[in-house]
Amino acid sequence: MQVALARTLNFLPPAPCCGNCSATGAAPYYDVVGVVSGSNSGNTIAAAEILNLFHIPMVGAVSTSEILSNKAKYKYFLRVVPSDLYQAQAIIDILLHFNWTYISAINSPGSYGETGIKTVKALADQNGICIAYAREVNRARGDADYDDIVRNLIFNREAKAVVLFVQSTDGRGAATIVFINSLYSCLRCSGNDKLRGKSQTRKEILKHLH
Repeated sequence: MQVALARTLNFLPPAPCCGNCSATGAAPYYDVVGVVSGSNSGNTIAAAEILNLFHIPMVGAVSTSEILSNKAKYKYFLRVVPSDLYQAQAIIDILLHFNWTYISAINSPGSYGETGIKTVKALADQNGICIAYAREVNRARGDADYDDIVRNLIFNREAKAVVLFVQSTDGRGAATIVFINSLYSCLRCSGNDKLRGKSQTRKEILKHLH
């Protein structure tokens, strides 16, 4: 996020008193009419808050956090993909279709995963879906946290599906969980679109599990 904020500053007009900032070694300024967001909703939210103050439009190509739908706060943010509200509803529809009404849920930390799984939980409650086990990935713990998640998923094997609302940066843990499905057929995974095209080799996952 710090990198995203630093780069965002390059798009802000210099202060009137610094007309010759380039000669002082200051960061370069790019006179733009708009900015395309990155792939991380958390970074996009931070950047959009700054750009909004200067009336600089930002277009979100893949940032799907529902938080960004608040037009009162993000007046100059637009996106070409639907918000996570629709992804959450699609996940619930899949669970109901297969009658998977007892599930587990895993999410990434930050605005994307936290808001997304919050919406899933609210919709699950409205539709009579119970959550056996819910866990937020703790990236600071690394592999140890993924191991704990897997152990708890196995312990709660009565849950018929695992909902994953995670960033692609948590792909290793997600891939581990997916691989667990081939060992424990009682589990099924339903994931958000951040997992699309993100996977690891069987050898890597086996190494992680051992």
